Amino acid sequence: MLWDMKFTAALLLLLGMLPCGCAAPQQTGTRANDFLGASAASILAAPTRVEGWNFTRPDGSIMADAPIEPLDISVARELGEILRSDQTYSEPSGSGSFQHSVGFRVWRGTEAVDVILSFGNDQMEVRYPANNGSATSAFAGVTAARDRLAKLAHKAFPEFNAQPK
Repeated sequence: MLWDMKFTAALLLLLGMLPCGCAAPQQTGTRANDFLGASAASILAAPTRVEGWNFTRPDGSIMADAPIEPLDISVARELGEILRSDQTYSEPSGSGSFQHSVGFRVWRGTEAVDVILSFGNDQMEVRYPANNGSATSAFAGVTAARDRLAKLAHKAFPEFNAQPK
């Protein structure tokens, strides 16, 4: 009987420790889900591959036809963490027009979402499939996450340098 109680206590202790050792995916915040939409949030929660564009030439001018290139999956995971956090959307965007700086196409299986960043006014455009299959897009200010997003853009594209604010 004493052995049964010790075994049960040890088993309960072990089971209680299991959730602490596992890295559960971060839940998408309510505000983030409103900006991203459920489809994009789902893709960003568990990406399987990522491609990207660097629209900014070395002289700082913007190109319209940047080539898409494969990127390391860690870029997609970090982008998902940043964009799925409510903190990212806690400050308004800057003024000025939206200019493509860098972009990411994040895949989850056969579904993809495009995230285009404009560091000139701290905005992002998210393009994703709507329920009817046609593409839709949304814009949001990402000023609060600007530094993290700029570091991520530089990680993805070492030649990219966001203009400091």
